[in-house]
Amino acid sequence: MNALDVAAMFEIEQLPVTFFVVSQLVEHDEALAEALITAGEVGTQTVDHTPLAGLTAQDQILRLRRSFDDIESWTGVAPAGLRPPEEVFDARTLSAWRLAGGRYVLTGNEARSASPELHETPNGLLVLLPRLLKDDYTVVVRDVTLRSQRLADAFLAGTRKMRAIGGLAVVAGHTQIIVRGPRLDAIRTVADTVRAQGDWWLARADEVATWWLARSAVELTWVVAEAPPSGRNMRPSGPEDLLVSLASGAGLEDFWVDIVAPKLGPNVIPLVDGISVVFVETGWGMRVRVGSLSVGEVRRISLVSVDAPEP
Repeated sequence: MNALDVAAMFEIEQLPVTFFVVSQLVEHDEALAEALITAGEVGTQTVDHTPLAGLTAQDQILRLRRSFDDIESWTGVAPAGLRPPEEVFDARTLSAWRLAGGRYVLTGNEARSASPELHETPNGLLVLLPRLLKDDYTVVVRDVTLRSQRLADAFLAGTRKMRAIGGLAVVAGHTQIIVRGPRLDAIRTVADTVRAQGDWWLARADEVATWWLARSAVELTWVVAEAPPSGRNMRPSGPEDLLVSLASGAGLEDFWVDIVAPKLGPNVIPLVDGISVVFVETGWGMRVRVGSLSVGEVRRISLVSVDAPEP
């Protein structure tokens, strides 16, 4: 019942959501399957929530393949994501999930990074989406917090930190804790705050993983600089331009490139394919907005010096 309430709230609010289910507990509940698929994405927490780390490779392969097949049969959609029970996993887990057909895992990464990680497995590339924010279990159970406002405050504090460093903010909850009423409203409060800030990408876990897999196929190549378009008071600021291309996978939207060039001269701006674009100057260079990038497409970034007009 709690899962249905959560799914209904996300659907009404038009918020992206990913559910990670214990497949044997829900595989015969058609109403729940329809509600979760309508609201968002469905991933797995394995068949029976048994921790995977330390199990043999064959055991993990069998368990994850069964859960993958159960969810695909139950929902009609192949699951992309795994949230390992108790957030414990090993290299065999990553390989087994990729072999089953999965594309990402969502779990703790010992705070190595606030950004997604790309892991090579014998069966292909896999994305690890790190969970650094406190979840509802930590706040309500471990910290013994009964006031729902404390839950919203903890989520908001975490998202503020991730926003400050440009990291991935995973707001995670359990349906046995996030029940209808003030606790579910705490999720709505976080969503309203993030929407009001306006500079977040609100996305399902599979959308984030897909973007990072596409990003891994981006190729950067330095080439001899071209002259800026004629008739403009510009000249190359250096000997090279940067070619940006996408070799495979899915296209990218709102793509930016960081250029490390701390000794850029004054009045230097970037051009993408000869056109001025949005950019951000930093202490180490600049961040340049390329925009969209399709498979096989090549975009040229040129750094040019703008000459001041004669008086």
